[in-house]
Amino acid sequence: MAITWDWKTKCGEIKFEQKKPNTDEWEKHKWELYSGGNCWLVMLAKYKDETNEWAYMLQGFFDEGTHMNRCLGLNKGYNNNYKDTPYIRFKSIKLIADKNSHTDKIAKAFKKARPDMKVIVEY
Repeated sequence: MAITWDWKTKCGEIKFEQKKPNTDEWEKHKWELYSGGNCWLVMLAKYKDETNEWAYMLQGFFDEGTHMNRCLGLNKGYNNNYKDTPYIRFKSIKLIADKNSHTDKIAKAFKKARPDMKVIVEY
């Protein structure tokens, strides 16, 4: 099944730093978060393409709670895909709640999986 989301239901962002190749410098980045389709959360990177137009790249998704817990390493036998590495440092996740979202469940899971990461929820 294809992943779907509603472009009108932007529900937050994840901020992180990525190390520049062959340097000690770090660049700030963010993924935009969307809901409203067949997934709890879809993570997209927004960037300018070779024609200088805005484009998006799928970075990840949580199709439901079990999938989210597996991706965050909360289920036995699974690794946290959102842990820091020598090349990426996750800084924060900001979630904007709406009546149809799973914001509280997502926030709780990130707090448990990444207690060092700032989790912000706007109601």
